[in-house]
Amino acid sequence: MFNKVTLIGRLGKDPELGNAGNKQYCRISLATNESWKGQDGERHERTDWHSITIWGRTAEYVSTRVSKGSLLFVEGQLRNRTWTDQSGNSHKAVEVHVNLNGTIRILDGSKPREQDQEQSQEQSQPQTQPLATKDEDLPF
Repeated sequence: MFNKVTLIGRLGKDPELGNAGNKQYCRISLATNESWKGQDGERHERTDWHSITIWGRTAEYVSTRVSKGSLLFVEGQLRNRTWTDQSGNSHKAVEVHVNLNGTIRILDGSKPREQDQEQSQEQSQPQTQPLATKDEDLPF
């Protein structure tokens, strides 16, 4: 049997990092778009949202390198999850799980998230004031 899904899309919000026992995970919400021209000649577009859970060391890496709007290639397995809430209502969700057999590729550059980058810059560099310049002082 074969269970594999491949998606390319953009993050709808910043990743959420968590722990399940001794395993680290990262949850992301990925939007994929589809557009087509209908029989009426009008252009139509649909956006689908996918819940993705990334496990292990990849989870921590992804959580520090992507943010809302990042473009990702995701390859993982479909998992069906069911649960009952406190009110007794049953819920069902289909998720993509990315573990050691899966792949995550950051397609629009791998850079630390702004908040992480600002924290590391504050710790590693002394605070300085920017130099005041006039437009006429610039060489271009």
